[in-house]
Amino acid sequence: MSKPSTLGLFYVSPSGYKGYLKNYVLVNIERRLFDKWLCGEAKRRGVKILYGTRFLTLDQRENHVIVKAKREKDTLLLRTKYLIGADGVLSAVRRALYPGLKFAVAIVVQEHWRLDAELAPYFYMFLLDENITPLYGYIIPKSSGCIVGLGAPVDKISSASINAYIDRFRAILNNEIPVRFKGLIGREVWFIPQGDIVTGKRNVVLVGDAGGFCNPFSGRG
Repeated sequence: MSKPSTLGLFYVSPSGYKGYLKNYVLVNIERRLFDKWLCGEAKRRGVKILYGTRFLTLDQRENHVIVKAKREKDTLLLRTKYLIGADGVLSAVRRALYPGLKFAVAIVVQEHWRLDAELAPYFYMFLLDENITPLYGYIIPKSSGCIVGLGAPVDKISSASINAYIDRFRAILNNEIPVRFKGLIGREVWFIPQGDIVTGKRNVVLVGDAGGFCNPFSGRG
């Protein structure tokens, strides 16, 4: 768990209305530690984890799937009754299952900041003028400080514009919360699904971002 361990929801609407959503509780985790814990639970229950192994292709048969994968210099052929593609928004399993499928994505940029003071325990969601946040912006308290992020349609974004968007968004946060940024820890850019849902085919199942399952309000997986 991160600190604080649970969060409420504070939102600002495009009209400028702001408020708290009643009886809404989010669990606030440290993602790297959570993933490590999940792997530990899987191992404890008998799952064999092949680290450093990359999915290549799949071959659907009548009652099973043959998966080709690469591990260092070796090519592996794995036979499975079911294949679950949980490999994220740019899923290689989905591309192998539906070659040529156009899958809509949006871009998200996140910054990790140290703060001078703690934020109140809320997930802060902002739906503002598109010159500030083309889709949405957010700030999340974390043990190390906070995460500031925003999403935008891919066709509206360049490296220069994403910097301008998040700079403008960060500037208005002082008026809305306020928040005092102390130092930038790091920045990351990635994609989220934007409307397409693909569940899979026969005994190949797509889950999470790989299938397009995304909270349409917060953009979270």
